[in-house]
Amino acid sequence: MLAPVAIPADRRPRPRLLEGPFTPNTVLRSATRLFEGQVEGSESVTVGPDGTLWLLDKFGHVRLASPNPGAACGYDLDTQPLAYVGPGRPLGFHLDAAGNLVICDSKGLMLLERTNAGATKGAAAADPRSGQWRLRCLANCAEGRPINYANDLDIAADGRIFFTDSTTIPPALNEELPKPWYDTMRSYLLTMLHGAPTGRLLVHDPADGSTRQLADGLWFANGCALAPDESFVAVVETCSMRVRRRWLTGPKAGTLDTLIDRLPGWPDNINRSSDGNFWLALVVPDVPLVHKILPHPLLRGLYASLPAWILPKKPQWGCVVKVSPSGEVLQVLMDPTGERVSHVSCATEHEGRLFLGNLAKDYVSVLDLAATGGAAAAAPAAH
Repeated sequence: MLAPVAIPADRRPRPRLLEGPFTPNTVLRSATRLFEGQVEGSESVTVGPDGTLWLLDKFGHVRLASPNPGAACGYDLDTQPLAYVGPGRPLGFHLDAAGNLVICDSKGLMLLERTNAGATKGAAAADPRSGQWRLRCLANCAEGRPINYANDLDIAADGRIFFTDSTTIPPALNEELPKPWYDTMRSYLLTMLHGAPTGRLLVHDPADGSTRQLADGLWFANGCALAPDESFVAVVETCSMRVRRRWLTGPKAGTLDTLIDRLPGWPDNINRSSDGNFWLALVVPDVPLVHKILPHPLLRGLYASLPAWILPKKPQWGCVVKVSPSGEVLQVLMDPTGERVSHVSCATEHEGRLFLGNLAKDYVSVLDLAATGGAAAAAPAAH
């Protein structure tokens, strides 16, 4: 590991207490687990125009599931993957306007594109299973620096792709049997213990193939989402337990400020909601030990050298927060012990349902938002 560096006090996380809008509730316990034991580590869920669910497991397999009201969970998962996009660790992904899958991966920004789109007609043209697919790299370097850890993305109306490059420390192969995989959590831990803010926000323009850096100095740049009016990009800075705003238009264009900070858990992905706000996933709750060792480079170095089996077990919960474009906490959905839903890494809203990606477990979930009633509503919180 690189020698730990000093972390300024204003960059260290300062989590708020679980009170006020964050008072624990059990709303997420009414969620339904989907494809348990069949899809492992799909950080995100994307919903196609026809309602088909797109999933991408931690081994690099693209999986599709079709709506079926008669099925036990409401969906039929295809028995065979649509495609393989490995080796590497795929994380955030979205469908573009042409129906191709844009993927953030440890290899860079990737595109799984349909090569026979013009050769099919009618229903076959709309069915991704009738397609022939190829994987190509859109960007693996930006402004002279390799993209070691592309993490999450959003696509603007004009086709530009805004995405994060989390850290200079790439995911390493975890040789755990029976199926090795690329371990992003280890990379995240080393980034925190190292202390250097090497994350970036990038933008790729398919029109000319360029990739530019919009912001750097982020301590593990994670989820990103455009504002509804595309005036700014919300960028999750996980190690500081906050979400930043990089302004694209208006008097603040080109500047970076904070949307919300002092979160009570470690934030992961962020997506727009149907009502013009954001859904923010807090993947795990606060870990008090972290705050004791962050001020001390020597302790961080010692902690990084410990074998995985001796490290304390991470706490778990399920937590999704609705945040306004001005940083107000509008709604909090929880499973405080993670007994039904834990490790929620992404929340995608579609037609009154919230689909929950899962970074660590072997299922994704879905929550009927109408069924939550007013139980999850929260008064605005200071930010």
